Amino acid sequence: MFKNLIFLFLILSSCAFFRSYFNTYYNAKKYYRDAEKRFFQNKKNLTQEIKTLYDKSLEKFLRIIKYFPDSPFFDDAIFYSGMIYIRIDEKSNAIKKYEELQRFFPKSFFTFIFCDSLLNYLFQKKDLENSLFVLSLYPKKESPKFYFYKSKYFEISEEYDSSLYYSRKVISNSSLKERAIPIYVRSALKIGMVDSAMRFIKDLEKNKDLSILLAEAYKEKGDFEKAKEILKNFDSENKNYEVLKILQEIYMKENNISELKRLFKNFMLKGEDYIKKQEIGFELAKIYFEEDSLIPLKDILSEIKKFSPSTNYGVKSGVWLNLIENEEKLKDLEGNKLKEEMLKIAESYYIDLGLYKKALKLFEEYVKNFSEDREIPRVLYLIIFIYKNFLKDEMKTNEFYKILEEKYKGSFYYVISRNLLEKN
Repeated sequence: MFKNLIFLFLILSSCAFFRSYFNTYYNAKKYYRDAEKRFFQNKKNLTQEIKTLYDKSLEKFLRIIKYFPDSPFFDDAIFYSGMIYIRIDEKSNAIKKYEELQRFFPKSFFTFIFCDSLLNYLFQKKDLENSLFVLSLYPKKESPKFYFYKSKYFEISEEYDSSLYYSRKVISNSSLKERAIPIYVRSALKIGMVDSAMRFIKDLEKNKDLSILLAEAYKEKGDFEKAKEILKNFDSENKNYEVLKILQEIYMKENNISELKRLFKNFMLKGEDYIKKQEIGFELAKIYFEEDSLIPLKDILSEIKKFSPSTNYGVKSGVWLNLIENEEKLKDLEGNKLKEEMLKIAESYYIDLGLYKKALKLFEEYVKNFSEDREIPRVLYLIIFIYKNFLKDEMKTNEFYKILEEKYKGSFYYVISRNLLEKN
C-alpha cells in the first residue's frame, strides 16, 4: 500500500516520464501473471508459448532495473526477473538476481521469498555447489528455516548424520516439523536407524504423505504384513508408482509371483504415467519370459509398444517381439543360414535386452549343434563372460572355460578368457 501511494505521487509529479514507467511495469506484471497461470495449469511444464510470455515479462522488468533504479518497485523488478530465470531454467542469471537482492535489499520481503524459491530450485536440480553458496548468504541464519534447508542440503549430498542433526533441530520446535520429519526419516533409514525413523513417523501417522515412509520402515524391519496393510490403505487401487516399488520388493522377497503379476497388471490398467507403465510392463514381461508363457509375453510386449513405440521401452519391446518372431522361424532354416540367424538372435537377447539366460540357452545350443564351427571360440567366450559377470555361476564359468582350454588353447578368445578369470 505504501509503495502504491509513492508510485501515485511520482506519477502525478511527472506524468510524461512516469507514464512510460507505469506502462512498462504494468505490462511486465501482466505478462508474468499470464505466464504463471499457464505454467501451473500445465503442471509446471514449460512450453514455447509460456516461455514467450516469460521472455516478454523479463524484457520489461530488466528495462525497469536499467532505466528506473530509483523507482519504488526496483526490488519487485529484481525479484520477478529472478523468478522468471528460475522458470526458464537460467540458473546463473537467477543466482545473480539473488545476489542483487542481497546487496540492495537485504531485509526486503522479496529477498526472503526469492531465497526460498532459489534453494528449492537448486535442490531439485541437486546442484550442491550453488546451494551451498546461496545458503552462505541466507538472510536469517540460526533460524528453523535455515536448519531445514541445511538438513535438505545434507540429505541430497548423502551426508546423513548431518542431515539428521539439522532436521532434528527443526523437528524439536518449529512450524516446519511436518516438512522436516520426512527428511529425518529418509536419512535415518539410509543409515539403518529404523526404530528412530519409525518413532518420528508415528508422531504424524495420520499424515498420508508419510504412509510410504512408514511402510518402508516396516519393510526394513521385516514386518511385511504391516507394510502391506499401510500401503493398501494408502493406495488400494495400485496406482502409485512408489507404493508399487515397495510392494514389488516385498513380494519378490516372499517369492509371491502370483501377487506380483496381479500388482503389475493393476498398475498397467490404472497407472497414469505411460513411461512408468511401460517400465512395469517390462517387469511383467520378464515374469512371463521366466515362465515360458509365450502368448501373454507377446501380448504385454505389444501393449508396451502401443503406449509409444519411440520411447526406450517401446523400442525394446519392438526388438523383443522381432526376436521372438525370428526365433520361431529358426525351425525352418538349416546350414549356414541357421547358424547365422541363431547367433544373431542370441547376441541380440544378450546385448540389446540383457536377457542373459535366454542368450545362454541359444549360445549353448549353438556349441552343442555346431561344435566344429569357427565361431565356437567366440561363443564360448561369451558364455564364460555371462556366467562370470552377470549370473555369478562359478561352476558353469569353469565348465565352459575347460572346454575352451582343451579345444581352442591357441585362440585369441582363450587368451582373453584366461585374463578375464585371472588364470595367468
